[in-house]
Amino acid sequence: MGVTREQYLEALDIVETYHQQLRPHSHGGTLRTWHDMKVGDKIVFTKTLSKYVLLDKEYEVLEVSLGFTDDHNGYFTFKGENRVPRCLAKSLIGGYKAKLV
Repeated sequence: MGVTREQYLEALDIVETYHQQLRPHSHGGTLRTWHDMKVGDKIVFTKTLSKYVLLDKEYEVLEVSLGFTDDHNGYFTFKGENRVPRCLAKSLIGGYKAKLV
């Protein structure tokens, strides 16, 4: 029996959680959430179903929609592969996971 992509991604989530427990404040400040995201931030995806995003690679946030914190339909844009802007909806957060760095 082989390992499915979903099982693999779940295992990665467990490993990431373990690493965060080892270094909870390694980025030198208080922990930040999606609600704190702003233009210029760097994000690293730890789970994705998108063919346009590489895991564990740092991407720069280019735009955050007005009302992103409160709006379920909010979105953010980041500089993707080959410097092509990519947009992800906040409502799709279950399809990917990322952390601010």
